[in-house]
Amino acid sequence: MKKVYCLEFEGHTLREVRFLPAPTFRRLKTIQGTLAEVEDKLQIFGNKEREALPAWVEVIVQSPTFIPQLDSHLRTLVKELPMEILKIRLERQYQALDEQLDAVVESLESLDVLEVFRKRAEKDQRSEEEWTELEATFRELVEGLNSPRTRSQRSCRLFLSLFTFHST
Repeated sequence: MKKVYCLEFEGHTLREVRFLPAPTFRRLKTIQGTLAEVEDKLQIFGNKEREALPAWVEVIVQSPTFIPQLDSHLRTLVKELPMEILKIRLERQYQALDEQLDAVVESLESLDVLEVFRKRAEKDQRSEEEWTELEATFRELVEGLNSPRTRSQRSCRLFLSLFTFHST
């Protein structure tokens, strides 16, 4: 710890010499991790011997879900430690969803139009005969869309028949 000499004079005579602690610096720290990791890191950081002012800490808790009363829990945890939490942030992890989305996009890109139609059709409850007719109509629609001649007339007719068939 840094100290400063404090000299007190009375007139031209030295009356007292005292050592006063000199403030050094305030440590700024960011602690990040899951709730359990943050709790451990706060304890370890708080138990380190310090001569300076209490540290200011920013806490970032990574969790896929909301943590109720996170603020009061962490502030209670460090109440007796030489630190002050200035900011607490909950960082929600969406990595699992991103990976699932990538897998879905990848699997959709590998399907052709008819496979996508069939996957969607699996969700409707229709007889085998209805599905056969509906799939034939869908194939005709796709062929019509891919054919340059009479594209618009044929597509409109097929779309209307598909729409009428689907809504009955």
